[in-house]
Amino acid sequence: MKKRVEWIWNQLEKKLTAEQVFYLLLMLLFSSYFEHKLIGHNPDVNLSEGDLRSLFKQVHPAARRFAERVDWNTIDCDLEVQVTIQEVRRTFSYFMLEQNNTCAEEQQLIIEKFDILLSLILELAGNMGLFVATPSSTVHLITKLLRESKPNAIADFCSGSAAVGLKLWKHYSKNDSERFLYCTDIDPILCDIATVNLCAHGVQAYKVEKRDLLANPQKVHPRLFDLLVMDIPRGRNKSLPNYENDPRISDIKISNIYSDWIFIQDALYHLSNHGQAMILATTSTLIRANEKPLREEIILKDWLEAVITLPPNLYSNTRTGTELLIFNKKKRAERQGKILFIDISKYYYRQQRNAYAISEEGLQYACESFLNYRDIVGISAIQETSMLSPNTCSFKPLQYIQQRSELHDPQSVRLEDISKIVRGAQVASVNDSTGNGDAYFINIKDIQDGRIIYETAERIDPAHPAYREKFRICEDDILITSKGTAIKMTIVENDPPLAFISGNITIIRVDNCKYDPYVLFEYLNSETGQVNLDRIQSGTTIKILSNGNLKNLQIPSFELLKMQEVGKQLKENRNEFFRVWRELINNYQEKKKGVVRTDI
Repeated sequence: MKKRVEWIWNQLEKKLTAEQVFYLLLMLLFSSYFEHKLIGHNPDVNLSEGDLRSLFKQVHPAARRFAERVDWNTIDCDLEVQVTIQEVRRTFSYFMLEQNNTCAEEQQLIIEKFDILLSLILELAGNMGLFVATPSSTVHLITKLLRESKPNAIADFCSGSAAVGLKLWKHYSKNDSERFLYCTDIDPILCDIATVNLCAHGVQAYKVEKRDLLANPQKVHPRLFDLLVMDIPRGRNKSLPNYENDPRISDIKISNIYSDWIFIQDALYHLSNHGQAMILATTSTLIRANEKPLREEIILKDWLEAVITLPPNLYSNTRTGTELLIFNKKKRAERQGKILFIDISKYYYRQQRNAYAISEEGLQYACESFLNYRDIVGISAIQETSMLSPNTCSFKPLQYIQQRSELHDPQSVRLEDISKIVRGAQVASVNDSTGNGDAYFINIKDIQDGRIIYETAERIDPAHPAYREKFRICEDDILITSKGTAIKMTIVENDPPLAFISGNITIIRVDNCKYDPYVLFEYLNSETGQVNLDRIQSGTTIKILSNGNLKNLQIPSFELLKMQEVGKQLKENRNEFFRVWRELINNYQEKKKGVVRTDI
């Protein structure tokens, strides 16, 4: 059916815009369902387009508004589109009615088939950038994690089509259609789609409201919910002024707040004093320095129950990481004063060409850790709130999981204990008067392919502030970038020229009586070393690797003599590799010059 729906979309898009195709397919799906529900339907009987619109408008006022968004003038004038529409209606109807069952079984089957078709349409719209649906595997995870909850009032903020709220409503309601469901979104079209979707599923006690969650609610007594889910909109995060009279954040003294934390504060503001919230956010939400006071406030109130790092690429056309924050205003006694950190980022499978899904193993690890509230080495860690990183109040799971794993491996030492760590000169760019000095000024751009490229470096003289012995590089120094979008690293080769480092680079000068620099360099470049470096970085777009965090980095401990033997061989191999590499480059350049001269 997926390929069939894709083919239909492509056929319609030859005549209509992607947005119109989206509206039209949703309307045809809704109308096919309500045709059967209201009057019974024979797929071989074709209603006219006028009858179709009339039927659709009988369902709900929201359906009427939604139908008006379809460009019927274009459709009425194009016979090919009309033929395709009839084919779509037959396809949808046959799919929903293809099995003969008892009346109750048939109704259940129809709604299940309806959900499948709706998911396919929303997925295609997501691929076109028209709509971003919460991934189905993520919705499944949230439902499994909440199986012990007993909410009376459920809320779905930034609800879109209301798929997540409906999943939870069906999970808890069973045959109780009176359980209240509240959905809100800023987009009036999505509000109408959600309303029709709720009607199709027989939800009776509900409210769908168009609301801008970033605006000041200006309500002393807001509507409260026992269970709230929110998928914070992606790609629209921006810094906003802290509204002095905003009841959600008035106690926090921050001049500007990024919008993702306004969304979170709004959710907590509408959560009952025993309520639970599941909020999907990007990784930057957990570590950005600007909102540290907000994270500290949440810790003080003891509202954060767990944070789960999900696999990458769950959303179509984006590689942004996803975190699930679980808030609980009334934790069980054994969970108070603690936060459970879980990382299932490695447990996924490719669901489609440009999106992943959480694997069954990942779902099991997350549920086992959260529902049983236990540590799993390498997967989860329970952290006392008083022991969170004091510098950043970071909520990043990998940081605490790695720390817990290190406790199980006593054979490690701190980087500070075996080396001297020096950050480069904190100066502005090289001034004009020092551009022809006798020393090199090494910056990030001068570290390429694991080597220092002195030819690209700026030149400085003794008058420059960086021209100091503490910033001078020596043989076997490890240079690592302290600032940038990605970590770059090199180890200084034999007999380096006179060169000094900028503030964007840090020197790690190993004490050879305690550790071997080449062994350390290989470890830092390994997969494990890169993970450990990633967990101690701060910042989001521009990563910062501070000296304080580097000093506390745990590295594996080895027997010194054995290390020195291995390190000597590593150094020889590296030197030989670059010697051969330089010869190959020089030979290539000479041969190229010869070919050019011959041709001329």
